[in-house]
Amino acid sequence: MNKAIKRIMVGFLFISLDINIGFIDILNNSLGFIIIIYGLKDLVEHSLYFTKAIHVARFLVLINIPYSIKYGEARDGMNLNFLSNFYPLDILYTIIVVLINIYFVYNLCRGFSEMTKKYEHTSRSFMNFIKAYTVICSISMLLLIFNINLNIKSIKDFIIFFSIGLAFWNICFLVLLNKTRKMDFNLK
Repeated sequence: MNKAIKRIMVGFLFISLDINIGFIDILNNSLGFIIIIYGLKDLVEHSLYFTKAIHVARFLVLINIPYSIKYGEARDGMNLNFLSNFYPLDILYTIIVVLINIYFVYNLCRGFSEMTKKYEHTSRSFMNFIKAYTVICSISMLLLIFNINLNIKSIKDFIIFFSIGLAFWNICFLVLLNKTRKMDFNLK
């Protein structure tokens, strides 16, 4: 189980980091989700939510591939993704990806909450992470929708706000996973 949680932690690190060489993101989110899937496979016997999370993660592998290819400097030097010329379409695509990510995090955290139920505080912490992630993503989606008609500086501010909120959530989540890794579950 320790190895499975380590894989999930490494997968989340890959998702959190954005390292580009030219116009290709070498640590694409798809790679992170693949690593998470391998970690979750060892945990499915502990919760059905992990099985659901695997199915959602497989779908996220496919829909995140386009985000690995970024091209050129677009409008005022801002590097945008493959749908840059169709900004409203890009926003719709981003909202769909974020909603699916929320569903993935929901299943992942519910699985860990079930698995850690004898550690009541940790179990509750996973449920609180679902709420925090949903709030961060919902606020960010609303800001994204209202940024359609704003200038590039406002969009950059939005990206910074979203990145800081998500980075904080990811760090806290990784700390909680690390704490979980050290627990004795004595399951089955």
